[in-house]
Amino acid sequence: MNPTQGGSPINDGPFINATDMYDSAIARFKESLLFTKDQLLIKKVNSVIARAYLYKGDYANAAIFADRGLIKDDSAFQALYNTTIGNWNEWWRNAGVENQIFVVNSRFKNYIKNDTSEKNRIEIDSVLGYDSKYYYYETVYPLAESPQNIITWQENNLMRAELSIRGFGTGNALNLVNEIRDHYGITPLLSVNLNDIYVERDKELFASGNRLVDERRFNKWHLALGIWEYLPIPQSERNGNPNIN
Repeated sequence: MNPTQGGSPINDGPFINATDMYDSAIARFKESLLFTKDQLLIKKVNSVIARAYLYKGDYANAAIFADRGLIKDDSAFQALYNTTIGNWNEWWRNAGVENQIFVVNSRFKNYIKNDTSEKNRIEIDSVLGYDSKYYYYETVYPLAESPQNIITWQENNLMRAELSIRGFGTGNALNLVNEIRDHYGITPLLSVNLNDIYVERDKELFASGNRLVDERRFNKWHLALGIWEYLPIPQSERNGNPNIN
């Protein structure tokens, strides 16, 4: 609603603040667990619940559900696309192979420059611009129908590691982070702190839509003070919704 007020209306309804939206989502995720006995699916839902608690700052509950979540080599919970009905991956369409309307921040190229093995998890390519400069774009999603990861065992590991550093949960933060790095053939870390977690999340969750949330949570902003900390409600929606100004 404003630069520091998270939330959104739904279907021209009244504004719902972010905390209430997280609580509503968590309640629905928990209810969904009553309707399956699929153990892998249960772990995926637990990881999503853990993320919601983490994002609202409830570390105790986040730790409980992250400990029940995905573990190494579990398959990801994914959003699927069907191009036959015009449903395609928007990363591919606007920030990837199809079009480079949105390009990758140079820090990702620098991550790979500083450690070439990072290319195993940071998937980017370059294109020569009209100004004769090279610009980088994501190649995580090479096709219009490429599925998008909603939650992965790697993200669950990073949640458990962060929560352990914050004094919650049962995981060993360093082992959890290095388990991910080993998966990609990246040199293990010798120690880990919250800033390391922030950087590891930046690399691991590249092109997944989680960065802005982490910037808020860690109070690390790539732009000047006074910026919007949330995506603004579009003016067209404000104009057409009688329940908000």
